[in-house]
Amino acid sequence: EALRCDREYANAYAALGMLVSCHETVTLSDGRVLTKQHLLMEAYRRKPRGSENEAFFLASALGLSGSETMTLSDGRVVGQRDFYLEALRHNPKCAESYTKLGALLAQKSSKPGETVTLSDG
Repeated sequence: EALRCDREYANAYAALGMLVSCHETVTLSDGRVLTKQHLLMEAYRRKPRGSENEAFFLASALGLSGSETMTLSDGRVVGQRDFYLEALRHNPKCAESYTKLGALLAQKSSKPGETVTLSDG
């Protein structure tokens, strides 16, 4: 109902994306059929610039594995690691982003000895 009233309401896309399983689709009132990833990408696209939690939310909710990537509307190809780094750029005090990023780098699927450079150097 929220999206029927305001098709630009980022939080409605995000909330719906959190409710949908990875294998489900949702048909919106405008006829679009969206997956969990599409809903969350719509939320990301509509979120106000500078929102501290936007990237962390996506990294957590999209459920990308360490090696999976997705293409953003601007053409950038990003993965879970990129979203955590972006979250830390927006909010360098977010302990959960550091924890999730560290766990991701520690996974067997990561490159051994892989490091990242944070935005503050």
